[in-house]
Amino acid sequence: MLTEREERCHKSAGNYGGAGNRAGRRPHPPMSPSANGANGEPAPEERRPKRSRATANPPGAAVGTDAAEVARLVAAMPRIPMVTASGLGTQHPVIAALLAWGHHHRSGSWAAGISFVFKAFSGRPVIALVTVWLPGGQVQRRRSELYLDVPRLVLVGPPEQWPALPACYPHAGPEWTAAHEHHARADPAGRYGQRGREDSRPDRR
Repeated sequence: MLTEREERCHKSAGNYGGAGNRAGRRPHPPMSPSANGANGEPAPEERRPKRSRATANPPGAAVGTDAAEVARLVAAMPRIPMVTASGLGTQHPVIAALLAWGHHHRSGSWAAGISFVFKAFSGRPVIALVTVWLPGGQVQRRRSELYLDVPRLVLVGPPEQWPALPACYPHAGPEWTAAHEHHARADPAGRYGQRGREDSRPDRR
């Protein structure tokens, strides 16, 4: 049984520490082979352990990382792996690039930093390269992808204070920078590309 104080702490963790992330309350991200899942699959649901106010940083995690350092770590990956991401407010789950894992220093939960291409053709056509932080339980591994080289970061404060993710997506050239927008949280209505203009879309000639 949890004490009243522990119940308050768990409830204050917010969406990034909810039931979808219970498997991430450990020093390994949800899809790590060390997370007690077979072949890197997310670990099964388990009871929340008693924990102190602040959790230990995971091995190899970069502490105090800003956006420029995140961009450097992502660029150093031999290959950016792909995941299937849900909870973005889009009609269907999307194929996204997994740029980084983030471990929250207080809640102990994991977040996934992803990028994906957003396209909308109702009304004025919109295309954007979107980066966003998602709760770790909302990304699923894809067959034949390897995730061991994905950078691990220590995240402090609410998602609005987490570092912005770089405009990186496999086979996307520098012209995508003009169509890039970062979101601290997913938009439940799927409204992306609102900051871009039609004339800033990548030249696909």
